[in-house]
Amino acid sequence: CGGAGADIQETDLSKPITLSWIMPGPGIQTDSEMVWNKFNEELHKIEGFENVTVKIEVIPVADYKQKVMLMQTSGEKMDLLQTYQLDYAQEYRNGTIQDITPYLKKYAKETFEELPQWVIDMGKVDGAQAILPNYQKMVYAPFYSTIPADLAQYADIEAMSESFMSDKKNNYVPSEKSIALVEDYLSKVEAAGKIGKGYVAIWQLRGSEAIIDSFRYYYTDPEYKVNHAHLDDQQIAFWRARKYFFDKGYVRKDALSAKSADFNGVKDGNVAWTSQNWTGKLERFDGDKTHDIPVVQFPSVDHFFIGYKPAAGGFAVPVNSEYPDVAVMLANLMLTEKGIDLYNLMVYGIEGVHYTVDKVLENGDKMITPKDYPEEGNSSSAYGLQKWIVGNAKNAYITSNQPENFKEIIYDFMNEGELTVVSPLMGFALDATTIETKLGQIKAVGKEYGDPIGSGAVDTEALLKEMLTKYEQAGVKDVIAEIQGQVDTFLASK
Repeated sequence: CGGAGADIQETDLSKPITLSWIMPGPGIQTDSEMVWNKFNEELHKIEGFENVTVKIEVIPVADYKQKVMLMQTSGEKMDLLQTYQLDYAQEYRNGTIQDITPYLKKYAKETFEELPQWVIDMGKVDGAQAILPNYQKMVYAPFYSTIPADLAQYADIEAMSESFMSDKKNNYVPSEKSIALVEDYLSKVEAAGKIGKGYVAIWQLRGSEAIIDSFRYYYTDPEYKVNHAHLDDQQIAFWRARKYFFDKGYVRKDALSAKSADFNGVKDGNVAWTSQNWTGKLERFDGDKTHDIPVVQFPSVDHFFIGYKPAAGGFAVPVNSEYPDVAVMLANLMLTEKGIDLYNLMVYGIEGVHYTVDKVLENGDKMITPKDYPEEGNSSSAYGLQKWIVGNAKNAYITSNQPENFKEIIYDFMNEGELTVVSPLMGFALDATTIETKLGQIKAVGKEYGDPIGSGAVDTEALLKEMLTKYEQAGVKDVIAEIQGQVDTFLASK
């Protein structure tokens, strides 16, 4: 974890210091000052922090990026900066946050012991530790095929799920068997007079990870070849299937002009669609409260996936920090069991004032009920911050609206389980400086052609040919080559 022999600042902790901690959230709440005073009171009881007072500033999420930029421009002192809403890679490359590698071995020992290595790697940029990522539910929501419960009798669900998942061997390009199974289901629904007004495609891009905009690679492909989503075999196969089903009469005729595909229900008469849902298991289940009718859902992937970008951000140390060593010490507290009580104080507030403890579980974890919100505080709460912004959400108390085995499901089974695939690009950060103009032109082409072709209501082959020409004129091959080169260089350095 670096740092041996490196020049690092060592603050004299026998004298009082004030550390500045900036983060996004609900803003200043009624009891913020009360809780933060209590935080400092408890912090002073921890060895090494007896003389450290933390000045905390929580900026409304919508204003965060702009406010941080103004603080940087004015040279305002910041010691610890949460990077949710910020481009941490760009911040590092711009020189606004520093490489904290030299401080990790001495001041973040527990973080390296308790967090998976891939979480640490996720915060690297160009080989440097730009941030210590916050830890939360890291897996992408897996794909499930969804059909109304009253239509399940017309589908061979077991065969469909098996076939959809077996398509993995060809980067999830739908096989003839998969298409035939969907057509069999749709024809039976039509024969029963229940086809409704429309059909939403039962496939979405699977087995892939986006790098920037619509450029992606398939982690199911050992060569990790980069392509634009609209140019790869899987997407084109989906579009051709859509056209096929449109011509068969299973897609609403006004699909080209329809304002909403209504992926979350059947307001438009959908009889099959794809959802990304959390169930805790990769198996069929009946019923889902997120839809407006009873549904049956079954997985079309056999794994969970964790992408290389830390969606919740992490802890960064700005270049003008007066106490970078102490900043890393505080980050270490918020990420590990060593600081678990302080972390939960910062997240939920004061016991008996802002929450009650309902139960202490066998493992010592607490199940609580916040006073004025179910799980996550907001601007109207007396107090309550987002657990995934403050630090390591694995150390957060369980709220009463969650099952007792909530953490077991999220962390042991999803984040760190046998069915989980971790991105090979952990620590990768694309430098798009030389391709920004072409990316804008390419995005415009995608907007022009993606929806029409996806509707199935057009001459798909003619528009595909026209779209390819437009992409080539916009420089898509140059962009693919640039991204591929950076990916290859990164993978070769691992």
